[in-house]
Amino acid sequence: MKKYVYFLSTLIFCVLLVAQGNSPKIYIGKPVFNFGYVLEGTFMVHKFRVQNKGGKPLHIKKIRTTCACTNAPIKNKIIQPGSETTVSLFFNSSRYFHRVAKAAIISSDDPRAPSEKITIIAHMDTTRPRVITPDPWTIKLGFGKNIPRTGHVTIINSSNSEIKLRLIDYFDDILKKPQITNETVPPRQKTKITVTLRDEITGVKYIKSSFTVAAFDKKNSELTRITIPVCGGGS
Repeated sequence: MKKYVYFLSTLIFCVLLVAQGNSPKIYIGKPVFNFGYVLEGTFMVHKFRVQNKGGKPLHIKKIRTTCACTNAPIKNKIIQPGSETTVSLFFNSSRYFHRVAKAAIISSDDPRAPSEKITIIAHMDTTRPRVITPDPWTIKLGFGKNIPRTGHVTIINSSNSEIKLRLIDYFDDILKKPQITNETVPPRQKTKITVTLRDEITGVKYIKSSFTVAAFDKKNSELTRITIPVCGGGS
């Protein structure tokens, strides 16, 4: 009797494994992103990677945001096994002056996880002192079709210690990789970051983009991070 029960349990387990292998499986490796400090009244965006680690195509049914201040377009609603797509979570910080967390719910036909959440965190209290300060807080490329292709921001090390400045994230649908002039910034000194639009981007539509940088100390501990919106264009 014991052998029969063991055999039956093993058979059920194997059947479940096969069934799971033939099902779609959604996977979001990093479901939370922290923008750090940002300016009130601006747009910022982060792309989340959505993978299918199952054996059948994954169908994204819908994406629901938890607030009207967020928007979450997806590139592909059908993800083949072993492939991935991206969800770009846009956040409008207008009328926020404190720390907030906003989310979007991704519904799919994954039988084990029909709903998954992605979350962004941002802090709009830019009046508080911090290790690095941008000048300006937003890169505005101007209005109209013929906007400049590049923009600049100065990052000031307002501390009494040397810092390392690193690029954490940037919206590569709009921007080429931002270039930091000097990643090592001495105390009370500054450096420059240059952003350039991708070659195919024009000023016909209003641009909503951003990039995130962080300051690290000599022990490689993150001290603070900030996000710089990049905007402009529009006919």
